Amino acid sequence: VIDLARLKEMYKKYIDLLSLVYEMQGSINGVSYHEIETKFRVSRRTAERMIKAILDSFLNVEVVTKRPKQWRIQRQLPTPALGIEHVIVMQQASKMFREKRMNPEYRLMNNLIDRLRANMAPDALRSVEADADILSDSEGFVIKPGPHENIDPGMVHELRHAIMACQMISFDYAGINDPEPSPRTVQPYGFLHGTRQYLIAFNPQEDVNDFRSYILAKVQNLQVHERSNFIRPENFTMAMYLEDCFGVFHEKPYNVVWRFDADVSETVLEWKFHRSQTMRTLRDGRIEVSFRAGGLTEMAWHLITWGSKVEVLKPKKLINKLREVRESIRLPD
Repeated sequence: VIDLARLKEMYKKYIDLLSLVYEMQGSINGVSYHEIETKFRVSRRTAERMIKAILDSFLNVEVVTKRPKQWRIQRQLPTPALGIEHVIVMQQASKMFREKRMNPEYRLMNNLIDRLRANMAPDALRSVEADADILSDSEGFVIKPGPHENIDPGMVHELRHAIMACQMISFDYAGINDPEPSPRTVQPYGFLHGTRQYLIAFNPQEDVNDFRSYILAKVQNLQVHERSNFIRPENFTMAMYLEDCFGVFHEKPYNVVWRFDADVSETVLEWKFHRSQTMRTLRDGRIEVSFRAGGLTEMAWHLITWGSKVEVLKPKKLINKLREVRESIRLPD
């Protein structure tokens, strides 16, 4: 009798081990025990066994760093051939970039698809394209309301290089309350993609001295200062930046508490409002959501979509902001 559960578990172990081999081969900095534990959701002991299995193999493994210990594989393994699902995922990514009007990313993805197709055998290419077209046409994207942004791919290319080289940049920009564009000199850190596309940068001017979000479509006359560099904190990541944000704008974080009616509880449980959120079900079936974040205006606009099904308990400033937003909506007489 075949124990299917045990067979499935053994199969998963082999797949995980193979995935780790390819990750160690493709990583310059190597892979640590902690990264293995996190990615494969295993214990420290299992992570040690996985590394030992690879060290005992024929592969040429080197230790990149000793504290924490990280390993990488020097010998190149043959890369598996692309299958139909790989092509479909890339085509869908291309469509998503196009629908979201992320033109630079759309062009880069199409260029990557073209390069991969160029390396495929003609028979395999015909088969994959036929099947991929059918499956690709069977999927679609919901288009959310938003501005049609025309962003210069050349400008995005320059910004990416400035971000990687830690070079200061200057540009003209008109904020919400600015009648005309004015010059900005900032330290570029990354991009944020949403309904609109943003450049996240640190403005070192005394009256600001903080991170700001700049709408890419409004950035004009970009200049990269190749001889003016800044020091980027080693621990900075976009995920870390967004920890205290609800939406795009980086503001002072508040302790936020919302209470949703019982008749929408199932829908609420499907939502992820913020990374730090906690949910609890009250005795009467209502759902209480708590998290810590800034971005009160964006919270208020989101809460309006829930109508009378949600009550704001904290903070008081959000309650006032929600009143302001509701009063600002013009309705016909």
